Amino acid sequence: MSRVISTEYFCDLSPHNTVPAVEPDLQIGFRGVWYSVDVGEDALKSITDLMDAVKANGRKDQPGASRAKPVYGTAKQLVTAHNLRVREWARANGWPELAERGQIPHKAISAYNEAHPDDKAE
Repeated sequence: MSRVISTEYFCDLSPHNTVPAVEPDLQIGFRGVWYSVDVGEDALKSITDLMDAVKANGRKDQPGASRAKPVYGTAKQLVTAHNLRVREWARANGWPELAERGQIPHKAISAYNEAHPDDKAE
């Protein structure tokens, strides 16, 4: 005795899931979320027409890729750049022995911040 087991897919977008699916497990990404859907012939044509317009007019991107890029670098780079400016200013304004590395005296930082109110480490 033999048995045949078959799986039928129906369009998830049809009113009562009665239309046979011509594209099972179609994956679609939208607003950072991926979806799998079984689609019939009419739904596939509608999706294809929409995607043709998106491809013709949109920008290609990687899933999950962040579009926001830091303007000046990472927070660590910003603090490092700020510290370099503080050290340079401090050496020229009363702290000539300030080391290249290590902690910057709080008085030097406070004096720099008073002299440069718009330049803060973010």
